Amino acid sequence: REIQKKEVLLIEKDNKPSISIGMKDMDTITYLKEKFYATSSIVFALMLSEEYYYNKNYNESLKWSLTANDIDSQNTKTWYWFAKSKVKLNQKNDAIRALKAYLANNKSKRLNTLLHKIERGDTDD
Repeated sequence: REIQKKEVLLIEKDNKPSISIGMKDMDTITYLKEKFYATSSIVFALMLSEEYYYNKNYNESLKWSLTANDIDSQNTKTWYWFAKSKVKLNQKNDAIRALKAYLANNKSKRLNTLLHKIERGDTDD
């Protein structure tokens, strides 16, 4: 996927400074990485995990879910993308163990539902 990024340039026109604003196509992952490295925000780490997941790059999705989890281990979305990526990497037992560990001390309807789906073998998106 591509997104448009606003680009602002300071240029000289007829020996006078001028501002030019244009749009530039940018690949979504590149954009999200730029934003993450500039802010270290969990939001961009989670968006990268999700984007990689839907691009079927499950190793990168897993990596970014772990990065997000390092920022906030209580955020259920980090566990969600971790578990979904683990299942796609044929590591279903790791996904189940992680979800059970989280749910032992926390409540999450979404993660509980995901756990039951994984245990049943229902891994379709």
